[in-house]
Amino acid sequence: MKLIEKYLNILHYCLYIIHYKMHLLANRVNPFRLLYKIPAIKRKNEQQGINLDVVVNRLFGDKRFGTSVIIAGGVLWGLFSFWFISLLIVLYAIINKSYLPVFYFWVCGGISGLISYVFVFRHDKYLKYFKKYDKWTKKERYSYCTITLLYLILTICIFFGALNFSGYIIRNW
Repeated sequence: MKLIEKYLNILHYCLYIIHYKMHLLANRVNPFRLLYKIPAIKRKNEQQGINLDVVVNRLFGDKRFGTSVIIAGGVLWGLFSFWFISLLIVLYAIINKSYLPVFYFWVCGGISGLISYVFVFRHDKYLKYFKKYDKWTKKERYSYCTITLLYLILTICIFFGALNFSGYIIRNW
């Protein structure tokens, strides 16, 4: 169980890092940031002591309630849902030769949410792992994030493959 918890938290951390880096990249090409360079807005922010870049980056990068953590948790939950749904679609197509009822999609989502909660989010376990993983070298972080991206792409491919497989089975039987 500890091994599962470790790998799920690595996956969650890497999803967080990927989303936060995408936010930083989007900041560079965001045309709305030009609004902050209007002299009246710039002067008003300086009077109030506000640096909008710092505020927005803190909003995304906060490890407890930041947008990147929330989205990474949702993607983690979605990945497990896709795995379970893919497995059920293939099994249901082989056994019953028909389409999977919608109820099972909700069950898969509930089970994957429960797994994510127990291994990652309960009692904020992920914060302990985030402190540990922040000490990774750049090479380690890059390799784990690359593996996470490949896992994400593989999961999506397996899901669409399962949909295609179930349609193939149903058409040919």
